[in-house]
Amino acid sequence: MDDTDTTTNIASTFGTINDEPDNKWLITLRFVVIGIGIMLNVGVTAVFLYIKMYKKSLLHGLIFQQSVVDLFGCCMFLFFYNQDAPNGTGGRVFCKARVLYWFGTYTSVYNLVMITVERYIAVVHPLTYRNRNIGRKSGLFYTIPYIIGFLISFHLAIIADANEELPGECRYNESSKAVSVFSGLLQFLLIFFLPAGFMIFCYCRILSKIHRRSRENKQHTSDMDDTDTTTNISSTFGTINDEPDNKWLITLRFVVIGIGIMLNVGVTAVFLYIKMYKKSLLHGLIFQQSVVDLFGCCMFLFFYNQDAPNGTGGRVFCKARVLYWFGTYTSVYNLVMITVERYIAVVHPLTYRNRNIGRKSGLFYTIPYIIGFLISFHLAIIADANEELPGECRYNESSKAVSVFSGLLQFLLIFFLPAGFMIFCYCRILSKIHRRSRDNKQHTSGRKQPYVSIKRNLVFTMLIVVIAFIITTAPNTIMYLIYNICQCFAFSTIIEHEFTVLLSTCNMCINPIIYGAKMDNFRSGLRKIWRRIFRLRDVVDESSAVKTSQNTTNTGV
Repeated sequence: MDDTDTTTNIASTFGTINDEPDNKWLITLRFVVIGIGIMLNVGVTAVFLYIKMYKKSLLHGLIFQQSVVDLFGCCMFLFFYNQDAPNGTGGRVFCKARVLYWFGTYTSVYNLVMITVERYIAVVHPLTYRNRNIGRKSGLFYTIPYIIGFLISFHLAIIADANEELPGECRYNESSKAVSVFSGLLQFLLIFFLPAGFMIFCYCRILSKIHRRSRENKQHTSDMDDTDTTTNISSTFGTINDEPDNKWLITLRFVVIGIGIMLNVGVTAVFLYIKMYKKSLLHGLIFQQSVVDLFGCCMFLFFYNQDAPNGTGGRVFCKARVLYWFGTYTSVYNLVMITVERYIAVVHPLTYRNRNIGRKSGLFYTIPYIIGFLISFHLAIIADANEELPGECRYNESSKAVSVFSGLLQFLLIFFLPAGFMIFCYCRILSKIHRRSRDNKQHTSGRKQPYVSIKRNLVFTMLIVVIAFIITTAPNTIMYLIYNICQCFAFSTIIEHEFTVLLSTCNMCINPIIYGAKMDNFRSGLRKIWRRIFRLRDVVDESSAVKTSQNTTNTGV
């Protein structure tokens, strides 16, 4: 099938929203969310105008502009994404004018970037901010977001057109596959990856500068010596039980990981009880996912809730902590193997059958462990006890180059490449399923085929798992990358690091919830176990009642 058909199928996934009853909830959700957004942005704009707060500083002016741009974007979304494109020339004009919404979105993104730049210069380089009067040179800060937003969104207005095959819908007419790929990469890099990376880097530097300045102020006001300062820094993470605030972190760990262990044990028990792991390669990989996640939760509970011992035991403890990361990385690549299996089964079904992919399960099961070991092995080499902060671990990179290499390795192999690959595969899978479902409806006069809905349900289940993976894994890998590049904050001793590791572990805990909510086979297996437990209880109660009645009868005789 050519690129035009693929584009048409993807467009129809969003276009025929009024034909399906389920999507009425989506329309309602749009109006509710955008309505709230409009009211809130109108309120912020009114407050800034009434008390002339936008004149207070460049920062306040940029925040005011952010509210105005967001209000514009909400109104454009409400207009262009809640009605069909008209027929004829009006449809072409409508589809090209829809770029106004994306112009507002891109301008909003780069207005956030300009706010970040202003804060970065003001906090990290305060002398430069004052000497060059950055606050008074506001025109450049205000206009750059509009210029960049226009330049990025302009090409969409050129390639946008009405969809002749699906009346009322719009599509983007890329002249070739290369242009299509270029457009996708342009959006990803300029709208998400580069702005997000830049802002995270800047705010890490800002927080590090504020923390250092606050610590210096405490030294001057309380005449604390350097030894006391070092002790206070170590207490931030090392003696976590001494600070009342951090008791919540310990409690949160036990609650989250305890729930994760119980849920993964439950999933494993259901798969074993009804032998669901033997049903297909996909179910076997999902079962392995639960086992690996259970292992990771246990390792986190052991290694991240106690201090490293002194001496040689501390070195062994810190190097053994790589077992948690081994479980984490294995879990990531087990998700990748599930994606590969679904991609071949749905997009290339003949290849899946002819080459017996389902029977060649050994390779799918072992690859995650191999890759997890290879990536985590270098952490065991560079991990060591922290002599300056007793009870803590650190990574001893021999040089700046090794440090940057370690950060890039983690970011690329644990987050960026797996996430990008899985997103690409599931987009192709969903497009293929939608196309097949539409063909079946045409051949069967609108009746739904059960196997198509089953496949769609499985794919949507794993897609939700992938989205959860991206949300929970990104913060820790990005923070580790920034630390290894700039080394502008103490990675192992800040509370943010603890939360990002806990968030990464949450990925292992929420997968069973997703299975239970989306997989019909899993829910039916859980009901079988539930009924069996209560049936056994009823049998026990009945037998005890019979024995009691017999004893009463014998006594009466």
